[in-house]
Amino acid sequence: MDRVTPILISASIYSLLGYLNYQVTPCPPALLAKDKAKEYRDFYGQHISFLHSVIAVGLSLWLYFCDGGVLYESPESQDYLNVLGHSLGYFSYDMVYAELFGVHDWPMRLHHISAIVAGFIFYLDPNAGSIAICTP
Repeated sequence: MDRVTPILISASIYSLLGYLNYQVTPCPPALLAKDKAKEYRDFYGQHISFLHSVIAVGLSLWLYFCDGGVLYESPESQDYLNVLGHSLGYFSYDMVYAELFGVHDWPMRLHHISAIVAGFIFYLDPNAGSIAICTP
């Protein structure tokens, strides 16, 4: 099973969506001041975060219902890898975005690190896919 492609595709798609978000979403005028750079970047980042949460929950629920619930200790399929890789790609994108533009504070930085570490633990476990999709 391919474990790298879902992460790379997801990170690439979120990068493209982030770029498009800047092109089409108007920013509130109050955030255009030079002293509001962090809030400006955070405004755009939150749109992508919301989109990820909706997609992650939708994909997880779809797979959950297709499987008929949680299949404890069942072998991981490519479907599970795609759903988990989707979130790992997003968290990788978002961590780079937040560090690059100075949006992170320590609680958010720890949130990203924890999500990536936990995600990879589930991602690499050959029998954890079904339970892992319950934690997007």
